[in-house]
Amino acid sequence: MDTMLRISEADAIALHGLALLAGRPGRRTMMKMIAETLEVSPHHLYKVMERLKQAGLVWGTPGPWGGYKLAKPSNEVTLLEIYEAMEGKLRPRDCLMENRVCRGRKCVLGDLLVRMNREFRDYLAGAKLSEFKHQYPVGNGGKHEKKHRKH
Repeated sequence: MDTMLRISEADAIALHGLALLAGRPGRRTMMKMIAETLEVSPHHLYKVMERLKQAGLVWGTPGPWGGYKLAKPSNEVTLLEIYEAMEGKLRPRDCLMENRVCRGRKCVLGDLLVRMNREFRDYLAGAKLSEFKHQYPVGNGGKHEKKHRKH
């Protein structure tokens, strides 16, 4: 393992996909363009976007020529909302194990996990999607966008 913090590929697609949509307020963005920009499988993207749609974060239509847009302004969406739409309610954890194995008086990691989880949650709760609207220049008429525009 090369990093302590891991989020799923689906979570990463959700966070980055909505950052891309934040740069295109009110405009529907084609699934194909999102998948190509994020360099992800269209099938995996579809599953992620449908989950976000069910959570009320995006509006859209599925399919290769379908597209999505944010359901509310990006300054009203926190990264925590996106994460929880994918993973469920983020609960504080003080153990790495599903079933506690520590039989001692305290965890060998002390309160490290509690502090890390709190810091992660606080970051997600305090970060608005609008902070990342310039992450993907395709939302501002870049050459990638023109390639997909219908004439």
